[in-house]
Amino acid sequence: MLLARERKEANPRDGLTYLLVDMASPGVEVRPLVQITGDAEFNEIFFKDVKVPKTQILGEAGGGWAVAMTTLLHERGTLGLALATRAQITASELAERARKLGRGSDRLVRQKIAQHAIEARALQLNGYRAVTAVKRSGIPGPEGSILKLMWSELNQRMTETAMDIAGPASQVADGDGWKYQFLRSRANTIEAGSSEVLRNILAERVLGLPRSR
Repeated sequence: MLLARERKEANPRDGLTYLLVDMASPGVEVRPLVQITGDAEFNEIFFKDVKVPKTQILGEAGGGWAVAMTTLLHERGTLGLALATRAQITASELAERARKLGRGSDRLVRQKIAQHAIEARALQLNGYRAVTAVKRSGIPGPEGSILKLMWSELNQRMTETAMDIAGPASQVADGDGWKYQFLRSRANTIEAGSSEVLRNILAERVLGLPRSR
């Protein structure tokens, strides 16, 4: 999916065209970005004299902004419920980890885990609200952005708690997979819309505040 500028307009949202590009096209170069985990789930993509047929335009030429926003709304809207479920599973696994390592009686640890469980439940309820909104209007609302924002930051806090529970040993061993989860969670607040972008969206759509420049 490529959002390309077809012409210059006074409003930068205008003049954009949404294209479906075959990644096997001549001139497309993909350079993997290696993350702290050692994986390369993100990439840089370079286009050099790439030709895209007009039949690959999605929507109206010059009207790509609306198509792109619709794409993102559905991405976050459908992704949200899965993330909410994942958060509850992670909170439950975290409680089990505390018991396994003998930290279940630690009041501070129990308080952190309880807070994580409460936030995971709030995510699930917001997910139900998102589904209800789609059933009413057929269009995902800002609930998807709320879900993505809350989950990404909650997941980072939960993996940090998992590392804290195990102490220094968590940094030199696999830690039952939690070390990988902790490192991978660093990308949560960037992928599928950074937290800063999502806060701007929510400020505009929920609070009605002016767009930041």
